Amino acid sequence: MIHADLPKLLRLKVVALVTVEVHARDVIDKLAKTGCSDVDAFEWFCQLRLCYMTLTTALHLHRGGSPKGPAGTGKTETVKDLGKSLGMFVIVVNCSEGLDYKSMGRVFSGLAQQTGAWGCFNEFHRINTEVLSVVAQQILSILSALSAGKSLFQFEGQKIRLLPSCGIFITMNPGRSTGLCRGILMAKKVFTLYSLAVQQLSQQDHYDFGLRALTSLLRYAGRKRRLSPSIVDEEVSLSTSLCQTGTYCC
Repeated sequence: MIHADLPKLLRLKVVALVTVEVHARDVIDKLAKTGCSDVDAFEWFCQLRLCYMTLTTALHLHRGGSPKGPAGTGKTETVKDLGKSLGMFVIVVNCSEGLDYKSMGRVFSGLAQQTGAWGCFNEFHRINTEVLSVVAQQILSILSALSAGKSLFQFEGQKIRLLPSCGIFITMNPGRSTGLCRGILMAKKVFTLYSLAVQQLSQQDHYDFGLRALTSLLRYAGRKRRLSPSIVDEEVSLSTSLCQTGTYCC
């Protein structure tokens, strides 16, 4: 159990370390149970960060990266972690219907000629279709200039410089998915509640009972537990958190 009086930054570090170590323990346990002893075995290969290999290959070929998957599965975090490992600054842009080609052009121009950083555009599919066609041409002009090794190129009617370190990534969410969690902290009850909510409530974008909702719930429950250390009953703590985060249970 993580001590309740840890500073916020130290708590984040400890949580990250615990998560990595628990994952490593589970992987080693799985490899031991399957009798894996060969570096060419599929059980070992499937544990490698193939998303990293794909993204770095795309960068090597002067292309962009496009991780896809359900909400909350770590698409953006993977890009950020790769950037951190390579010492690159990653700028995350949350896309919406309100973005037009001019605002996107200003962002691309800043990445290309000012910062040389990576741009990760979240929920890229939310941009209107008529805007996407122009944005695609903007991205193509930058990637083509990178591929040609140019230091200056034409962008949106003017000649700007090009920093070769810039990169463009987009993430897209093909659909919503229901999150599963380990068999602790009333997992079955939470899963059942969220499943019923998905079935009973209308199919609107603001109703999200997948991994994002589960993550928000667990974080809220953790904060509440730290603020009220006298509450030792996890069932009471989680039930209260469900109600206070807007999800009501019987």
